[in-house]
Formats: sequence, structure tokens, C-alpha cells
Amino acid sequence: MFIIAKHLPDEDMGMYGLFTSAIVFSLYAVGLDFYIYSTRELINTNKVVWGQFLKTQSVLVTLLYLTYIPFLIFLFYFDYLPWKVFLYFIIILIFEHICQELQRIIIAAHKPLAANLGLFARSGLWPIFFIPLFYWGVIPRSLDYLFIAWIIGNVISIIFYFYILMEMRISGWKNEIQWTWLMDGIKVSIVFLIGTLALRFSSVIERFWLQELTTLKIVGVYSFFVGISGVITSFLDAGVFSFQYPRLIKAENEKNLIQYNKIRRELYSQVCLWIGGLAGISLILFKPTLAFIDKNIYYEYQKLYYFTLGTTIFSSFALLPHYELYAKKRDKAIVTINILSIIVFILTALVTISVSKLYAIPAAALFTQLFILIAKYISLKSINKNECIDFD
Repeated sequence: MFIIAKHLPDEDMGMYGLFTSAIVFSLYAVGLDFYIYSTRELINTNKVVWGQFLKTQSVLVTLLYLTYIPFLIFLFYFDYLPWKVFLYFIIILIFEHICQELQRIIIAAHKPLAANLGLFARSGLWPIFFIPLFYWGVIPRSLDYLFIAWIIGNVISIIFYFYILMEMRISGWKNEIQWTWLMDGIKVSIVFLIGTLALRFSSVIERFWLQELTTLKIVGVYSFFVGISGVITSFLDAGVFSFQYPRLIKAENEKNLIQYNKIRRELYSQVCLWIGGLAGISLILFKPTLAFIDKNIYYEYQKLYYFTLGTTIFSSFALLPHYELYAKKRDKAIVTINILSIIVFILTALVTISVSKLYAIPAAALFTQLFILIAKYISLKSINKNECIDFD
């Protein structure tokens, strides 16, 4: 992202931001949030039947792709994204989805280190080789080669994940498709999906809406700041949540309140330390980052960064009550809050547009994440009144 911002036209940074937003939203559409159901099921099920469940889920995924891709074409037909990136979009969407699902399976098997190694191959390894080649002009400086490198990273990750799966000796692949299990999962996940799409809809529409209010160049600046702020969430996912939330779910399922409280305190303290440290580092490195990019437009709109950092911090803290609600299977509470969040986002944006078209969308995103944090905390606290959970 740093190299794109420095060496490619500002419009390319904007288009890259729209591209990645559409990928993120599409991943939820083709996944149906089924992992929310399947992960809990896998954690509580013997590996001898995992193959049967995974084969059943693959049937659902195939049907979802056949349904969604025709609708995806409208995104290109109405010129929100150019046709020249359509093939890249489809390939990256499929490979990213495979990587995500394999990573979740491995996490469910209590192998977070292997899951994170695959994540590194997918998002951290290929830039190590790509950036020097791009920077020194060994390969052309264009988004095409960035997308190709992205695909290569996904392929490496998929190969690694399949190796881990083979080592796990999962069986049950020859068993019949569990249609009843599939329908039960759809009933659970479709409700979750509505809330998730509502939540992600805000993060996707914000860039397209910002483009309508300003310019593609400003979308590029905003996308870059969102990216560097989002490092906090990426580190939390890899360094904290992938290790702790399977343990939290297991303790809740076993009704082991002593263990649950212990894991919960560890989770909260680790998240607070990570957010504080990473936010501090981000603030310290922000000015040197602008100096490295050395483009006036990033200096001119640098205040957008503070909005994106605040949004990321609120969003990261909101994951704490979110994972507890998830472990307690309080799906309706999560979904309701997520649906309300899109209403909050739209209303806040409409109100602030009259004050500033530039800051309306970033301010709305910030306020929306604050709302989600407060709402999920209140919801969790009301649930814990009847349980022996140390909430302080």
C-alpha cells in the first residue's frame, strides 16, 4: 500500500481502495457467514466427521457463487469498477475465500500458529519480494502486477493450508451430504449474514459515497489511511483473537465459569495493551510515512487519518463484547446491533454532509463504530447480570 501510494497515480490508489472494499463485501456474500455456524460445530465435534461437514459446506459455497457472480457483474456494468480488473477480481475473490475458510478450519482445530503462518504467506510474504522489484522498476509499476502478486500469495497460502489439513488426518469425506445440518446452518447464518452485511455495507459504501461527494483521489488518500490504521485490527486477529476466542467458546460450552473468567481477563488485558501500543506506534510513524510518500495530497488531507485511527480503535474494542456475545450464542443481539449500525451510519452521514462533504463519511464511520461498541457492551452486561461473570 505504501508503494502504491508513492509510485502510482492517486486515482489508482482510489481504485485499489474501491476494489478491496468490493472484495471484502463479496466474501461475505459468497460465504453466507456460514463459518459462524460451522466453526462452533467443528470445535465441538470429533474430527472423524469433519470431512462430511466440510463437503456439505462446499455444496453451499458452489451454489452461492453461481448465484452471486451474475449480480457482481452490475458493479462493473455501472462503471463502479473498470472491466479491465474483472478477471483479477473473480480470481482474487475465489482464492481469498478459500484461504479464509481453510484458516478458520485450522483455527477450529486449535492450531492458531499454523493458521497465522498461512495468513503471513497470504498477506505478508509476497510483498517482501514484490516491493523491492516494484520499487526498483524490475517489474512495471502497475496495478496489474500487484494483483498478480496478490494471487501468487494466495496460491502459496492455499498449498500450505492443504498440507496442514492433510497432516490433521480429517476423515468423513465419503459420508453422505448432511442436508439437515446444512439447513440448520443456513437458518443460523442467514440471520447473522443480514447483520454482517449491514455492518460491512457501511465500510463498503463509505468509499463509493465519498467518491460521489469528493474525488477518486481523495478516496485513494482515505483508503490509504484506513489501511495503515487497520494494521491494529490485523495484529489483534493474528496475535490475540485467533488464539483466545476458540478457548472462550470451549469454556462457555463446557459452562466452566472459572476458566471463562480467566480467558476473558486475559483477552481484555491483551487487547488493551495491543491497541495502546499499536495506536501509539501508528501516531509516531504517521509523519515519517507522509514524508516517505512525499505527495502534497496526503499532507493536505492528513486529518482524515485521525478519523480512521479513531474508527479502528473503537472497532477493535467492540470485538471484545462481540466475541463474548458470539461465544454465548447471542446471535440476535449481534445481528440487531449490526442492522441498527447502518441506520446510524446513513443518518450521521446525511446530517454531517451539510457541514462538510469531506469529513461527513469519516465522521459517520467513527460515530457508527462508537455506537456498536457501546451497544454491544450494554447488551453483554445485561446478559451477564444473571451469570457469575466478573465484568470489572
